[in-house]
Amino acid sequence: MVDMPLFRRLWGKARRIDGGKTIDKVVEYALSTQGGAYSGLDTLDTAQETTRTRAVWNFRQYHQPIVISNIDVAKNGGESAVFKLVAADTEAAMNKMKDRFADDLYTAQTGKTMESLVDAVDDGTNVGTYAGIVRGTYTW
Repeated sequence: MVDMPLFRRLWGKARRIDGGKTIDKVVEYALSTQGGAYSGLDTLDTAQETTRTRAVWNFRQYHQPIVISNIDVAKNGGESAVFKLVAADTEAAMNKMKDRFADDLYTAQTGKTMESLVDAVDDGTNVGTYAGIVRGTYTW
């Protein structure tokens, strides 16, 4: 099992997001070139500047089955023994999920998996679009 300090840190700072079809985040990619000092009745900049865009991620889901056969239940007779068996299988499933999450987080992804850190930092060579932002349009 992979114990990921980054995952623990992110999970510790997790916030609930509003529902919706996607996860949206406004991204400021440039500072405004307008504004500054003025005196008296100077003419002020009032033109609108585009300095932000929206990053959009699709929700992703992961699963890990916990399967216990009837023979295993019979071999572990008694409520306490069955509970211990379920607890052990649940812990193994959680470890597998953490391992899968770690693999996906640090490996370029496609399809139904989440977008990874590798996808996020690519220069456009392998991943042309990240979070719905086309790298050819936004070169920052």
